[in-house]
Amino acid sequence: MTFMLMLVIVMGTRADEACYNVWLVGNVETPTSEMVSALRQYTGLAMMAAKKRLQEEAPCWMFDVKTTREKAEGLAAALKEQGVDVKAYLIIDENNFPDENFRKSLSGMQTSPDGKNTCMLVDRILEVTTLNLHNKDIYTLKGIEHFTNLEILYCQKNKLTSIDLSGNEKLTTLFCYGN
Repeated sequence: MTFMLMLVIVMGTRADEACYNVWLVGNVETPTSEMVSALRQYTGLAMMAAKKRLQEEAPCWMFDVKTTREKAEGLAAALKEQGVDVKAYLIIDENNFPDENFRKSLSGMQTSPDGKNTCMLVDRILEVTTLNLHNKDIYTLKGIEHFTNLEILYCQKNKLTSIDLSGNEKLTTLFCYGN
């Protein structure tokens, strides 16, 4: 039985709060008891409220989960041990990336795993070491903190008045003139 677990991260108001939408996608009628047990263990839910959504590709069991990132990572590890192919996606929306032009600049890295949300594969985000946002008419770079392996950032000739790079500890080169 092949499942693909997608953790779609929607950041809350504080960095340590998040709502994770967990989708188990596969051609089966119900998730196994081991999968439900792992979901309960790592999310702290006594009952799992799930609804089955039919996609063109495959049935999809959806779980809305409020938990920490650490617990979501523990859940992913537990399900990997059960042979579940685990994929994590970050939703590219106004909550995670408020600036429309910043979102458009990321369009080459985006996908739509559920046919509804525009997302980026978290593994892909972690691969990014250089980001060229030169002359894109961007007002804010909120969301740049998700690119934790970013080393070089080109963000010159935009409309930035401030920039928070505290989440980009690996950043060594910044081009930010003309803002």
